[in-house]
Amino acid sequence: MKIPKRIEPLIEEGIIDEVLYQLMSGKEAM
Repeated sequence: MKIPKRIEPLIEEGIIDEVLYQLMSGKEAM
């Protein structure tokens, strides 16, 4: 998966990880 440059700082802050974790949890719940 290619990550846009403008999103990289968010990943460094751990924001994306939190969002992805919630998305994964949601999929498992379904």
